[in-house]
Amino acid sequence: MAELLSPRQLETLLSCRIFAGVDAAWLDSALRPAMADGRCYLRRYGRDELIYAGRQFDRALGVLLSGRIRVSRTALDGHELAVSTQLPGAAFGMAVLFCQAEEFATRLHCGAPCEVVFVQEGLLRELMHQQFLLAENYIRYLSDRIAFLNSKIAGLSAGDSVHKLAQWLLEHASGGAAPLPPMTRLANELNLGRASLYRAMDTLEASGAIRREGKTVLLCSPNQLRGMDDGAV
Repeated sequence: MAELLSPRQLETLLSCRIFAGVDAAWLDSALRPAMADGRCYLRRYGRDELIYAGRQFDRALGVLLSGRIRVSRTALDGHELAVSTQLPGAAFGMAVLFCQAEEFATRLHCGAPCEVVFVQEGLLRELMHQQFLLAENYIRYLSDRIAFLNSKIAGLSAGDSVHKLAQWLLEHASGGAAPLPPMTRLANELNLGRASLYRAMDTLEASGAIRREGKTVLLCSPNQLRGMDDGAV
């Protein structure tokens, strides 16, 4: 007999942005037959177990019900770059739904034992037809992600200047800090204009990757700098 969601699990599912505002009784009744026929299923993972990566994924919306998921990606030099941590109520998998994606862009590992409910693409489409609020929530979520990525792109519009500065800081840092030479000299060394260098410095500081203290730059997030250095955001 297929496992059904407990009241606690259903409550966590409803806390997900995709299911926000949906009637609990309706969702429970809609998922029960789907869990019986396998279009919706519950999976449990142990600590450090891989959930999604590369070609290992399901075309399903995943919602974390308990535990913690570490999101990372592989940088060009092969090291693992931490991206974020997902907590209960977080959704994932949208990037491989309603499209022909053949690989999942990031790696999802369990930072603690996890419970995840998966809603297959076909079932999600049916639920959206029955409850348009789900479609609105889904569109709103993706729109917010687009706005977030656009802000990242805008922050990196200096592009090469941010890349060059990030690389320089990583190369010259010692003990998590890099001495800051006169800006004119640094701009010449990086073959940048002073205005571009200041914008790049402001971008890195606004992102939380660095913090300036007098003539010293503290590397608050070396992994984030490495991501900017290799072009990954």
